[in-house]
Amino acid sequence: MYKHTLAVTLTAVVLCTIPMLRSAMLAQGTEAGYFTGSDGNRLYYRTLGAGQPALVYLHGGPINMNDGGYEIDRLGRGRTLIMIDQRSGGRSELVQDKERLAFSRYVEDVEALRVHFGLQKMVLAGQSFGAMVAASYAAKHPDRVERLLLWSPAPPTSAFAAAREIATNRFLGEADVRRVAEIWSRIASGPDSEVVPLCREWLRIYFRFYLADPAALSRMKGDYCAGTAAAIRHQNRAMDIIDASLKEFDLRPELRTLRIPTLVIEGAETRVPLDATEEWARVMPDARLLLVPRASHQVWLEGGDAFFEAVEQFLAGKWPTAARLVGR
Repeated sequence: MYKHTLAVTLTAVVLCTIPMLRSAMLAQGTEAGYFTGSDGNRLYYRTLGAGQPALVYLHGGPINMNDGGYEIDRLGRGRTLIMIDQRSGGRSELVQDKERLAFSRYVEDVEALRVHFGLQKMVLAGQSFGAMVAASYAAKHPDRVERLLLWSPAPPTSAFAAAREIATNRFLGEADVRRVAEIWSRIASGPDSEVVPLCREWLRIYFRFYLADPAALSRMKGDYCAGTAAAIRHQNRAMDIIDASLKEFDLRPELRTLRIPTLVIEGAETRVPLDATEEWARVMPDARLLLVPRASHQVWLEGGDAFFEAVEQFLAGKWPTAARLVGR
C-alpha cells in the first residue's frame, strides 16, 4: 500500500516537474533534437535564446526549416525561439502513410510541440503554408496563443488559388513551367546523385517569382536543398498530398472567430496577387497588414531591418507605424 502511494506521488511530482525542466533547459541557450509529434512521428527542432512567451516558427511548403528558419535567429534575443522541420520535412521522420500527411496532422503537431516544451502560451509565426497551420491552431486553441505573425501567407481559401497559379505561370513562361515539371519528375525517378543539382535548378527558376532580387538566395544561411535525396523527394510528395487535400478549403469562418492580435506581413514588391494576402487582415477581427519596402514574398530574407524591427514592435505589444487595417 505504501509503495503504491509513494509511486503515485513520485509520478505526480515527475509529471509536474517536466515543464519546469524543459523551461530550464531552454534557458540555457541553443538546443536541437527531436520530439514526438501528435501520432508518434519524430519531429526535428532547433531552439535559440531564452524568455517567455516562446516564439514558434512554422515554415512554408511544407518544405523544411531552411525556409526562413536560419534567417531569423535575431528574433531569439530576449525570448525563446523554436523552429521545427514540420511533418515529413527536412530531418523529421519521413511519414509514408498518406492519411498521416493530412493538413489536420500538421496542426495537431503544434499542440504536441507546446506540450513537449511545457509552454502555457506561445506566439506563433507562420510563413506561407505555415501561416495556415498557425492560424488553424490558434482558432482551435485561442487560449494558448498570445499573438500571431503571418508572413507572406498562403491564401486563406482555395478561391484565390487559381489566380496565384496563373500569376506564377505567366511570370515564369511556358518553357520554365515545363522545365519545373520535368525537374520534379526526374527527382522522383532519377538517381540520387541528380536530386540535389535538380533541386537547385528548381530554386533558380521558381524563386524568380518569389524574390524581388533572385541573388538574395545566395545570402541565405539555410539551404532549401539540404538533406538526403529521400528527404527531398519526400517533401515533394508531401506537398502534392497537401495540395490535393486543400483543393477546396476555406479558413475564413474560423478566422472570423479569432480575437488574437495578428500582424500579416508581405513584401511591397511581391508578385503574389495581394488580394489573397489582404483577405487575411480583412476577415480577422484584430489584424493589420504591413507591406515591407523593397521586399517580395520571402519577406524575412529581403525585408532586412525594416522587417525585423516591425516584428519586434509587434512582439512588444505595439502595431508597427505602417501597419494598416484592411476594409474596415
